[in-house]
Amino acid sequence: MLTPMNYRRGFRRIGFVVWIVYAFGVVAFPLFLAVQQRKDAFSLAQAYYRLCEDAPAADGHETCYAQLNATIKKDQELYGVLTLYRDWNLLWEVPVALFVPPLIIYGCIRGLMALGSWIVGGFRGTPGAQI
Repeated sequence: MLTPMNYRRGFRRIGFVVWIVYAFGVVAFPLFLAVQQRKDAFSLAQAYYRLCEDAPAADGHETCYAQLNATIKKDQELYGVLTLYRDWNLLWEVPVALFVPPLIIYGCIRGLMALGSWIVGGFRGTPGAQI
């Protein structure tokens, strides 16, 4: 025999697990972007190094390497590991990013479920079907 299911508890648990995954993504996404930017800066520095190596000696390897070192130093400052977190105003942007979109989605789903039960209640002829 089937046991009755508690849909409300099940959906809350699903929502909690989805929110945990979402929160991890909100926190980890800037780190992912920083790693990607560092990879791009490194590949660009490698290309500059190859250009310096291939340049004729008359052009001056010293100036090329000096520009390369300045570019690498600037990239290290610009694409640090926690650079994107420094730009965030952590007191309001992170809580807003963590809670507002899930609450909006939760409210929309809850409203659609209430609307659906109200419509179904109208077809069944249930007096006083509530929203």
